[in-house]
This record gives sequence, C-alpha cells and structure tokens, in this order.
Amino acid sequence: MASTAAGPSFEDIQKMPLSEIAEGARAGSISHLEELSERMKGSGPECYSIDLLDVNLTYLLPPKESPSQHEVNLAYQSLLNLTDAEKWCSRHPSLREATARRIQDTLEGIIFWIYGLQAIPGRWTTQMLAMNTPRRLEVYEQCARAFYTLHGVHDRLYQACLDNVLAQEMCIGWWVMSYYDHPPYYPYGHPSQPDNPDHQMVDTVTQLFWSTVKGNPQIIANKIMEGSVCSPEVFVGKTLERMRVLTILHELEHLELAHPESIELSCIQCILLITDSLIQADFRMAIRFMRADAQVVYVGVLSETSDRLCAQRPTERSDVEIRSRNLMDVLLYSLCTVRWQSIISNNVLARAKGVISQGVVRIVANAIKVASTLGDDASFPSFRTIFDGLTVYSTYPSVLTKLLREIKRHLGSYHSSLLRGSPQCVILDRWMSTFEIFSVKHHRRDREIVCDNMDHMKSPWRSLSPLSAKTCSRCRSVVYCSQQCQKADWNICHRAECPYLRTEYNEKKTADIFYCNSTRTFQLSILKYVFELRMALWIGAPSFRPSSAVKLVHTLDLVDSDDPNTFETLEAFLNRTVPMIAPYTRPRFDEIIRRYEAAHAATRRAAENKGDVRLVRLLNGVFMHGSLNVNILILLHEISSGSATRKSRNKPKFDPSRPHDPSTKADLEIETSLVYFCPHRNRYHGGSDAHMKKNLEILWGDKLPSAVPHLYGWK
Repeated sequence: MASTAAGPSFEDIQKMPLSEIAEGARAGSISHLEELSERMKGSGPECYSIDLLDVNLTYLLPPKESPSQHEVNLAYQSLLNLTDAEKWCSRHPSLREATARRIQDTLEGIIFWIYGLQAIPGRWTTQMLAMNTPRRLEVYEQCARAFYTLHGVHDRLYQACLDNVLAQEMCIGWWVMSYYDHPPYYPYGHPSQPDNPDHQMVDTVTQLFWSTVKGNPQIIANKIMEGSVCSPEVFVGKTLERMRVLTILHELEHLELAHPESIELSCIQCILLITDSLIQADFRMAIRFMRADAQVVYVGVLSETSDRLCAQRPTERSDVEIRSRNLMDVLLYSLCTVRWQSIISNNVLARAKGVISQGVVRIVANAIKVASTLGDDASFPSFRTIFDGLTVYSTYPSVLTKLLREIKRHLGSYHSSLLRGSPQCVILDRWMSTFEIFSVKHHRRDREIVCDNMDHMKSPWRSLSPLSAKTCSRCRSVVYCSQQCQKADWNICHRAECPYLRTEYNEKKTADIFYCNSTRTFQLSILKYVFELRMALWIGAPSFRPSSAVKLVHTLDLVDSDDPNTFETLEAFLNRTVPMIAPYTRPRFDEIIRRYEAAHAATRRAAENKGDVRLVRLLNGVFMHGSLNVNILILLHEISSGSATRKSRNKPKFDPSRPHDPSTKADLEIETSLVYFCPHRNRYHGGSDAHMKKNLEILWGDKLPSAVPHLYGWK
C-alpha cells in the first residue's frame, strides 16, 4: 500500500463531501480516515454503511509481510475509529447485526494488530510504536477501549471475543501489565483532555476485564491457572495492587474536574466482582486469593474510602443522598468480603481478625450514621445481613475479643445516644445483644465443664472448675476435667482412637485449620446457654414432653440468626449424620446415642407412672469454620426433677434485644459431648417456610394451636 503525498489541509478535508473523504481514506490518507470516523457518527442514513465500515477494517487485516510505518499508523487510526462502533450501531440499529458479522470476520486481524501495537512480549520481535511510559499506557488504554466497544456491539460479537484464546490472553495481559512496575500516571482517562464531555473518566481495562470474566469465568480462571500469561500468584498480586491503587485516586491532578469517588467506587465494584467470579468458578483461584489475604486488603481499601466519604460535609440534600448511597455501596462491597470467609477453612480465624482490624466495623458505623440522618429505613436490611456475617465468627473467643473492642470503639457511644425504638437502634440492639449473650461465657471461669470421659458424671474425682481442663498431650483432641478422668477414659475408649485423632490433628495443623479445645468449651457453653434461653418457645409441644414416644434431636445452628432450629427424629438424624462420622469416632458417637435412647425410655416410663421425671435432650450445635461446619453433639439431662420444665414455662418469650443475667443458674447439665466436622449442608430443603412447617409438624403433629405459628414467627 502506497503512502500518500502531501495532501489537502485539515480545514479542506472537513469541507469535503463524505464520498470524497471515503475515497481518500481508501487511498491511504490518515487524515481522511480520521475525518471519516467523525462523519460516521452522524445520524443520517448516508453517514454509516457497511462499505464505510469496510474502509476501516481493510487496514486491520493481518499483513502478509513486515508492515511499514505508514501501514502501522493506518491500522492504529482504524483501531481508534472502532471505539465509535457502538455509536454507529445505536444510530443505525438496522445495521447492528451486519456490523457484528463483518467485525467478527476481521477479529483475528484486530487482535493481531493490538498485540503488535502494544509490543506484547512473545508476539512481535520489534516494537511498532516508539513509546515512553505515558505513551505506552495511553496506547494500552486506547486499544482496550476499542476492544471493549466490540463487546457492546452485538451478543454474537461479544461471544466471539470471549471464545478467542488470544483475546483471553490479551485481556489477562492488560490486567497484569498495564501499570507494570511504574506508578499509575493516568489509569483513568487521558490527562490531556480531562474535561472532554465525550470521554468517560473510567478505567477501561478494569471494565473490559470484568466484561470478559463475567461472560466466561471458568475459562478465564483456567487460563490464569495455566500460567500462559503469568503465574496465578502474579495475577492475584496485580489484582490486589489494582485495588490498593484506588486509595490514591483523589490525589491525581487530572481527575480534579471529574468525580474521583464515583470512579473509585465503580472500579472497586468491578474488582470485587472479578475476584468473586473467579473464586466461585475455580477453587484453586479461591485458595490463592485467600492465601494472599485478599479479604484483608479489600476491607482496608473500603474502610479508607468509607472514611473519606464520611468526612465530606455536603450542604445540598442531593449531595447528602449521594454520599449516603455511596456509603451503602461500600457496606455491600464489604459484605462480599465477609462472605468469602466460608470458601476455605485454612487460616480462617486469622483472616476474620484481619478483616475486623482493617475496619469492617468502622464501615458499618459510617454507613449507619449517615443512613440514619436521612431516615433511610430501606437500607437497614443490608446492615442486618453484614451483622449476621460477622456474628458467624463471634463464636470464636479470639475473634469475639477483637470484635467487641471495635464495636465499643466505633458504635458504643452512638448506640447509647439513639432513641429507643428507632430502626437503627432496633438493629444495633439485636446485634449487640447477641454478642452480649456470647460474652457471658467469654471468660474461661464462666464456661461449662467439658470432660470427654464417658463416665465423667459418675466419677468421684470429677472437677467442678472449668479452669482445670487438661488436654491429651498426644492427640490434642480430647479434654478432661482431671487426671483421674483421663486415666479412666484411656482404658475405656481413648486408647483406640488416640493415634487416629493425632493424625487428624496434625493434618489440620498443616493445613492451618485451627480448632482448639478452648474454642470447643466456649462454643459448647454458648450453645447450651442459648438452648436454655429458647426452651420456652417449644416446651409445650407434644413431641417435647417427657411422655412423647418421639426421640427428638434438636439442631441449633448459631450460624443462622433467622431460623437456627431444626427438629428431626433420631432415625432421620442418624441417616443424615452417621456417614459423616469417622470410623475411629463411631464408638463415642454410638455410646452417646445408646445412652440417649436408654434415658429417653426411662423418662417416658417415669412420666407414664407419674414418677420422678428428668428430661433428657440430644442437642446438635452447628458452627461455621470456613468451608466446614463444626458440629458439637451434646447429651443433656435435667439437674433435678422438673426443674427445666418449670423454669422454662415461667420464662418470658425469648427476646434477642433483652439483656441477660450471666448469673442465671443452669437447669440442664452436660453428660457428654462429641465434636465432628463436615462440609456445609443446606437445611432448607424447599425453602425456609417449608423448613419451619416441617419443624412444627414434628413438634406438634396434628395438635398445632392456631397461635403457635405466630409465636415461632411463621405465617
């Protein structure tokens, strides 16, 4: 293709008719080609056609030999012209599908030239455009914008871009190499034209990569794990670096005429969605993001953003509302990071404490304070959702300590100043009362006595102090109240299981899955405490009475604040649970079940004969530990005849906002317990309403009073 000689001036070209401009562009004039793009933006039927599109696409065909500099410049200008393809199609919708087909036919050439213009290593031996760092970043951004535009032309073209292997690698390359080892000179738009109304102040690479991941997260995750562009660790590191960069947007001079907080929130959303999609698509990606402490990094950025938004002092009502919405967006983004806790169990407690330390409670405090000034009641369900996410790990003593400290620091004085009964006060009451319940058993001296000696209750040496607990020095998995109980259990049960428990303990330790006996005693204590508080809700149910023939198992899921209770028959519980019990743990499990059945039969006989009745309960507690559920199976029996029944009937309905007296004496005593791990299980087969209906049927059968469903909060 021949280069054109000195041609008409820019002013002369602007006066030419469209046909002459198209002819000059076909002849290889870059000035005509640039003006052609402007003319094609017009709304008249003559302004755009497939023939005019072909003028641009002709220069984007792969060259048969090494291209000249003029051919490079023509291809570069044609690529820039394609950034208007969406405008062409929106003004001429009848040509949208034909445009997509024609561009799809040239897609390999477009990608070929993008690789060449950017001098991506491994694709070209020479660099086509001489570029310093700012120029290189500008070319990256312009090429990315052109390719991102193609995503919006038509679904078939979007799918073709997603399916192209070179395009996949190109988008990953943009993501990890755009800033490379240089500071972000202008990652969000052109510094030379920040006030251009046609230019959107966004990070095109971020939007393009999110569009690519959204369309095919599994393939992109596989491509990253292959390491064809970079190692997965480098990709994760660059992703976290992009998130960190967002904290300095407000310092970039070229964004003074824009709204940095809007750009920042838009990019935060894209990066969170990219991360979440890759995590959900491939467990290997989840492991790498969690090992890099992505949650902690993201919450740190979100807390800084929240603080800057909260520090603003807008005077106009509309600006106040915008700030409130932005703070609510930050709150929702932080909820996404909290939910990632359930992905893997490795080092889950350290990550939970890191998220709290980086300011997740501060994010909540900033959002609820601003939302309350607007009376924005519709936003309060979002607070409850994130509160529930944080409550999951408050059942671990070390996390609860840090959480209580942050709550007191950021919400203590604000909570005490609220008007009783206001929406924000009700929400905080519910949340803080939950932590108050848990904190009752926070100190070790206030916890239940835990002893794995199966005959602990009959032992004359049993200790009455929870501080005397002793852990097996070999397996670190069982605990005893005294040395005598430890010796007794060794001969009865522990001798056979100890080697297997030791292996299990070492495997968990190697995988950074920490679950110690201190955590177990704390969780067992709050489980029993909450159970006693809630007994008044179902004590009158026929299946709950001593004379009932139903062998009832009560699962109390402290992960679920809405509907933590599941009632099922012993047979159903065994069918569901036995496959998850390790063979070396079965003797203890079977002995607990045998004792429950014997005690239930004795209680029923005593009730029928109107003798000394002592209630017995089989309680299964569920706690979350990353991707696993920690289950604590407890055999409870009444301390004295009828004590639990009488006291529970006299207790008021359980009120989560009512403070509780930590000196309240227990009605039930723990005979023995067992801990076992299993993957997360869905308790809501058919939905939460169906779950509640099944609970009521098991508890009441066909004798359900009309007022009972309302008592349980079920309509």
